Amino acid sequence: CQKIPIPISHNLEKARTIRYLIWQLNLEGQEGCYIEFGVAYGNSIRAAQLAIEHSKYKELGIQAQERNIYGFDTFSSFSSESLIDQHPVWKGPLFSANYDQVKKRFKRNSNVYLFEQDVTKLAEETNEHVYLEKFGIEQPAGLILFDLDLYEPTFSALIFCKKLLKDGTFLMFDEYCAFRGRNDRGERRAIREFLSLNPIFDFEPVTSYGAGGQVFVVHIKDSQ
Repeated sequence: CQKIPIPISHNLEKARTIRYLIWQLNLEGQEGCYIEFGVAYGNSIRAAQLAIEHSKYKELGIQAQERNIYGFDTFSSFSSESLIDQHPVWKGPLFSANYDQVKKRFKRNSNVYLFEQDVTKLAEETNEHVYLEKFGIEQPAGLILFDLDLYEPTFSALIFCKKLLKDGTFLMFDEYCAFRGRNDRGERRAIREFLSLNPIFDFEPVTSYGAGGQVFVVHIKDSQ
């Protein structure tokens, strides 16, 4: 396995983690959609779609639950105007993908919804009517993957998801250890700022995966 390129190894572990978390949601009988920010070619969306279909176990009475999948990406380039998001790799169109081709990949999956969207603008759209009328999001989130790498879009995505979070929602941050693990950069900064502005939430670490990914579970203070 030492010969497997790190990006591929990381993505395999990410897919496995998505499967385990969907399983855990089903184990608890917890409803909730899957949301992903930073879709690229759709590999993690595919992992989520397969996990939703197959995370069941008849012998234990664990049933698969219907979950819609929502993916957001510019599909063209990284999007951030913040000076603190300057990075030698995560910039420009390096991870761009053809939006129409990615949509075509999921044309037979009626529960997958993809949006060509600058995530940095999503913080402006945080009411229930926008969730439903513009994006068709009908239920809170069970699992959210933040694969945006940078501070500004990650913070915007967190603000957008504020009213979709519930006690027990899982959050995956794909580059939590980036920027040399500095708390004033990248996903770490986005998390810290979001929690400081929204003290009702607590993000409890659950597990890590791959080359710097981190999973949290949401707890809402005073929630029963």
